[in-house]
This record gives sequence, structure tokens and C-alpha cells, in this order.
Amino acid sequence: MLYRVGLIKNSDEIRRLYDFIKRFPLDYPGYESWLEKCFRELNEGYKKAFVCGVDSTIIGEIIFQPHKEIPDVLEIKNIRVEPEYQGRKVFSRLLDKTEEYAVRNKFRKIICDTHSNNDEMINVLRKNGFVAEREECLYDDRLETILIKPINDKKFSK
Repeated sequence: MLYRVGLIKNSDEIRRLYDFIKRFPLDYPGYESWLEKCFRELNEGYKKAFVCGVDSTIIGEIIFQPHKEIPDVLEIKNIRVEPEYQGRKVFSRLLDKTEEYAVRNKFRKIICDTHSNNDEMINVLRKNGFVAEREECLYDDRLETILIKPINDKKFSK
């Protein structure tokens, strides 16, 4: 099966992405308001996203932005893959495209966080070159694991 991965570019694609992520609510405080802010920031161009699709159906996405405090760090804000497509390298392809974007735009690291008890996500990020840097409470009293991946610009040189 051929998966296409592309950077979203227009309001129709942003709306389709928004409808996709709305279907998979996350267990974070204020998630609904984040979702609305995310939609607005995607339309403004502050946040960017790659989507992976089969035909015209979105099966996975990754949303990212420059880190608010460290401008040469790219921050992953959300990543999802439809359950039936998990384990088929969709997640890795989205991460690769994001890393390629980071190289082209002179970022030096990629950072993301997940609930510290989300072993599956932590393991897949580690398999994709991320290293757990620390744990802290970011959103409420639950610990989040913060993972970092240094950019390997040689990976994308021809």
C-alpha cells in the first residue's frame, strides 16, 4: 500500500486535519481549547503539519512548531496514527519528514513530551533516535517524559 506524506498547505487541508485529530481526544487538561488554538495557529502558519494519507484519507499526522523559548528547537505538539495503520512505519515516516523539515530550516534539535506512563510512545520515540532527557509536570500533576533528538543533517544530504 502506498502512503503519501505531505506538508499541509491550505485551509481545506487544515480543516481535514482538524477533523481527524478531533476524533482522537487526548488526556490532557484543556485539550479542547488547545485544539481550537492549534487550528488557529495552523491557519496562521505558526504551527505546521505533515499528514500521511491513503488516497484522500488521513491515516496519520504530526503537528510541530518552533519552541517558544528556544527558537532553534523544533517542538512536536501532536502525533497520531489511525489504530489500523499502527505498526506499518507511518509514525517513522512522519518523524523522518519532520526531521528533514528541521534540517532544511536549520533547527538543531527536535523535542517532544508524553505522559511518563506512555511506554509505547516512549519506546517508539527511542527507536526513532529520541533520548529521554527528563521528567517534569508540564500540564498538571502528572509526570511527562521530555524526549530530545539531535538533528542529523548528514542523514538527508545527497
